[in-house]
Amino acid sequence: MRNQTGIENWILRKARDRNHRRKKPFIFPYDLGLKENFRQVFNWKETFNVIGDGLMWPVREGVDEYALTCEQLEQKKEKRQRTVRYEVVRSYAGSFLPLRYGCRTLLCIPWSDETRMEIAKGDYVLVTRWENHWLYGERVAAKQNKENRRLRRPRGWFPRCCVYEAFRMEDLWSGKLDVNNEIVQSQLSNFAPEEDDENEDETQTETTTSTESLTTSDNVRKRKARKEN
Repeated sequence: MRNQTGIENWILRKARDRNHRRKKPFIFPYDLGLKENFRQVFNWKETFNVIGDGLMWPVREGVDEYALTCEQLEQKKEKRQRTVRYEVVRSYAGSFLPLRYGCRTLLCIPWSDETRMEIAKGDYVLVTRWENHWLYGERVAAKQNKENRRLRRPRGWFPRCCVYEAFRMEDLWSGKLDVNNEIVQSQLSNFAPEEDDENEDETQTETTTSTESLTTSDNVRKRKARKEN
């Protein structure tokens, strides 16, 4: 009816949440109306043959075939910007019915088929979604070396009470908290997401290269001095 896949529906839901921050609302490019949407599947006008080549599809006027892709990239960029790092102060084994974390945590579990992430005290989590009593993010192990960092980090939900939280980020973004508050200012540095590991490696490579070049130039000068002597 709407000419959407399940993933496209999820992208569109997030796009509607972002409409208040743009001049023009996002338009789903493939919704051509009820009748035309059905014809895209059944194509009764052309003896039920497949329409198109499977790569390019008709779109609505005023948008192009890359509108959905551009919107998804913008959503991922925004997701990185709002990522917040928390420190784990209480371990969680990944149970779907956590009895030991309080009645509210037990009754307000996320109604989702997404995984529950196991975390240990001392780890860090990069949080991207917030619920009243649960958080969703990626786990960064305390004893994680650089080789393991390149692997995909585990993701999932975990109880909110397991991480250190000086204040609720929702209150800061909604304006309930003052940005210049002493508690907020003292904790914002700890809440910043980790730097990209690839950039770290590039920086180390540049430093090593510059050090080697300096050492080489010093050796050349010493050789010249020896020849002159």
